[in-house]
Amino acid sequence: MTLEAAVLSFYVLFPVWTDSQSAIALACGKVPSARERITKEVSYVLDNPRLALSDVDSEIQKVGSLMQSLGLDAQEIHYTKDDGTLRLLSYGIEKTSLVSDISAGVMNNVSVNDKQFTQIVWDEHKRIKEKSVWRNAAVSSAVKMLSKETYFYEFKDNPSIVSSVAKEFLSQDKASRTYYTINGRISDLRHYNITKKGWVMTIRERYQYDSSGRVSSLRETSYEKGGIETRTVYSYSENSRHPDTKYYEDGVLRIQTEYSDEEVYKVTTYFQKNFYIEAFYENGRKLKEVVYNNGKVQRTRTFE
Repeated sequence: MTLEAAVLSFYVLFPVWTDSQSAIALACGKVPSARERITKEVSYVLDNPRLALSDVDSEIQKVGSLMQSLGLDAQEIHYTKDDGTLRLLSYGIEKTSLVSDISAGVMNNVSVNDKQFTQIVWDEHKRIKEKSVWRNAAVSSAVKMLSKETYFYEFKDNPSIVSSVAKEFLSQDKASRTYYTINGRISDLRHYNITKKGWVMTIRERYQYDSSGRVSSLRETSYEKGGIETRTVYSYSENSRHPDTKYYEDGVLRIQTEYSDEEVYKVTTYFQKNFYIEAFYENGRKLKEVVYNNGKVQRTRTFE
């Protein structure tokens, strides 16, 4: 690890941005975004390493050297504030720090290693608000956000439960948003491409459940394929732990799977209106195949 990279990691754990700076910015209505703060403060540390590190509190200064404090040892070290509360946990190259921003009503947890760092933000109600993963680098211009998760709480009767989570995979230009029921089950999953015009939906999955909380239906719409909709219906019996399924394309039954025993099942594939094939399986191995046309057997084949 270079000295520049070490200083950058040290910054992430002990930000230059103070509570007083946050209060001033908040009063002026100019609270910077996470990206702006990180870019500004990383640049400050790299340009002024001696000045930036001179404000580190006395507990941190007890560490013998900067390189040691950034994890070149493999010893677990705890750093505390004057009131005895834990500020930093160190083990090898892994660092975890907890920083409160009282003026903004949030609390941040940052974990750092030599390849990336993760920031988790809680809101004033101690609910996770945002999680972002950044690529670590020796210079601020190379620092890049890799992914980000944003949590929403929109259940009026129970605002402590997550209602949906938006995920951005920035290196892939992909995103998703998952909506949950009050019981924590997925009800709606939407996939997106991230473009210059914003998020463009590619696939939407909608789930339904039976009275036992098991998936009873999965409806999927592919907008990349012209809005084609598929639906899988699940039914459960005592024959097997696996559910029987019916798979539809635009409302037309295409594949049906039926279990007669734990690992004994029949798969019927429908092609044209009166043409279909029944395949019989046991323990994952195909035993027999029967071809039908207009309800009459056309061909039978067995497999050793």
